[in-house]
Amino acid sequence: MSEFTNIFSPVSRYFGKAHICEIMVNGDGTVHISHIHDGLMNTGKKMHSEDIRAAIKWVAGKNDMNCNDKNPVLECTLPNNYRLTAMLPPISEPSFTIRIPLIENASFSNFINKGSKYNIEMFQKFVQDQHTILIAGATASGKTSFINACLNEINHERIVKIEDRLELIHTENCVSLLERKDMGISMADLLKLS
Repeated sequence: MSEFTNIFSPVSRYFGKAHICEIMVNGDGTVHISHIHDGLMNTGKKMHSEDIRAAIKWVAGKNDMNCNDKNPVLECTLPNNYRLTAMLPPISEPSFTIRIPLIENASFSNFINKGSKYNIEMFQKFVQDQHTILIAGATASGKTSFINACLNEINHERIVKIEDRLELIHTENCVSLLERKDMGISMADLLKLS
């Protein structure tokens, strides 16, 4: 067992499971998961406060960051491109959320059963005609999957991606730019470079 799965052993059983896109451990230790088809579910499992705190501190150390009472929020990338957001007192009891990127073939056909075929064809046309599209939505609503489907439609174009965390698919002619707040490199700076 890797050090990563060991430190997260109470929740590691959900890593790599099909259709699980989020693991949430609340301040009371309850473990919840978000399933793309079944929604939010309480797993009935609990994680001890000391174990939550230890996992957060371990991740912070592995990322050369601090998470403590003076810096109680940790946001970073874990192995397998998982994203962690964690909190410690004084803003919350020890808690964290792990976002798991869905491994699926990103295409508009994946969205047909979620909306009308007309809407999908409309978006395909918008992408092909190079319209500007603003994509917004709640956490775990499918924004990244939808953007990846758009990218697959234009994979012959040169793409410059500006992200705060690497989540979008890599197309053939692509440059990925990553915001680095810790180094003073903002998305605005990266936009100027693109």
